[in-house]
Amino acid sequence: IKDAFFNIFLDFKLSLFNSNIDQYKIEHLTKIDEYKSHFLNQFANNSGFHRSKEDLNWILKNPWVLNKTHYNGLSEKYHFSSIAHDFQFKPMMVNDQANKPVALLIFAKRDDSLKLPYVFHQKNIEAVADVVNHFLVEWKIKTFTCFHSGLCEVLKKKATPSFHTKTLTRSYIVAHDLESIIFDRKTFVQDGDGDCCFT
Repeated sequence: IKDAFFNIFLDFKLSLFNSNIDQYKIEHLTKIDEYKSHFLNQFANNSGFHRSKEDLNWILKNPWVLNKTHYNGLSEKYHFSSIAHDFQFKPMMVNDQANKPVALLIFAKRDDSLKLPYVFHQKNIEAVADVVNHFLVEWKIKTFTCFHSGLCEVLKKKATPSFHTKTLTRSYIVAHDLESIIFDRKTFVQDGDGDCCFT
């Protein structure tokens, strides 16, 4: 009963949230094409993993989570299950009103949970936060997990549809020889880097 009441309250709260993204044009993608690749190339030197168009398309095509056609009750017992009722990558290009690219985002939606493995933006993290808030409402998301430090800072300051927030930390195990390269101050590790992008 508590869960049902909470869900009703959350749905009501989401219905009241005004997420205005009229100043942006959202282009939903099925793959990263050559035009989007040119946008990505601007960020190659800032990323520890240098995800290319080919890398991202391979990730989009080969998720490690199977949809409910393969579903069984055992997967509900395990947090790291490879089966979900509904798992989708949702890549999108965010453009301004003049059709200039603002951001390329790749969401990973797993049932009513959402992650943002990849964020590439033109120094406009506010736009990314607006788009995130919009889709939290549209997709009726109950849990959003994000480790992107810039986006987290903006979301803390903005009105969001969230009921509760908490700070999480992510630790990395990296060989000493690679540590100075991967965690150099000029480089940035995305939420999806390593194998995190697949789940």
